[in-house]
Formats: sequence, structure tokens, C-alpha cells
Amino acid sequence: MDAVLIAALDTIFGELLLAGPGALHDSPRRSRLVRARHIIGVGLSIILDDPRKATLLSVAGGGPAVLQAAFRQRIALVTDIILAEREAAELGFDRATALYVTSGTAQLIVAWIAGELDLDREGLTDKLAHLAVGAAGHRLS
Repeated sequence: MDAVLIAALDTIFGELLLAGPGALHDSPRRSRLVRARHIIGVGLSIILDDPRKATLLSVAGGGPAVLQAAFRQRIALVTDIILAEREAAELGFDRATALYVTSGTAQLIVAWIAGELDLDREGLTDKLAHLAVGAAGHRLS
């Protein structure tokens, strides 16, 4: 059963990774905040428009140890991919910043799905965009 859930998790992260670069390069002349909202909106659509994906992410964040480990590994992979982007270096992203953004984003999405945040979907998008852009403005080492 764990293998099936991990395979489904891989599918979700694969979809996010395929959509991310396209969303990132859709509008290079927009402000960072507008671009962040766009990218996050694309990602949220992938996750939230299919209740099975949203449920799996909720379970992965706090489920059995093997699923939590797989979730953390996928977060680390996304972190590495962010760091490989030229724009990440231009924004001053280092590993700590990228990990903060990816893991924090995942945890806020899980909390939102669980009904723990008093935000609508647009509010969640805005909150995540502001946090990501804010993190990009500070260099951590």
C-alpha cells in the first residue's frame, strides 16, 4: 500500500515539476509578486482541483513514517530544482531559503486543506506569494 501512495505522490510532484518552469517563464516581465502568485496558483490548481491529490498530500505530511519520509524527499528534490534555476541565484536563494519556501509552502497547503487556516483559496495564494517573495529578499546561510 505504501508503494502505491508513494507512486501517487511521485505523480503529483511530477506534475508540479512539469508545470513550474512553464509558469515561471510565462511572464518574465511581471513583478516578482505577480509571478509568484501565478506560479503558486498553477501549483494549487494541480493539487486542489483533484480532491484525491489534496487528500494524499494531507496524509503524506503527517501519515506513516515511510510516507512522511517520501514527502520530505520530494520537498528536498523540489528545493534542489529551485536552486538549479538561474533566477534563484539572482534572487539570492540559497539552500536554507529554498528549503524554507518549499517546505513552508507544503505545510501551509496541508494546513489549508485540513481547514486550519482562515483563508479562502485566493487568500492562500496571496499569503504564499508574499512569503516566497519575502524570503527571496533575505539571504540566509
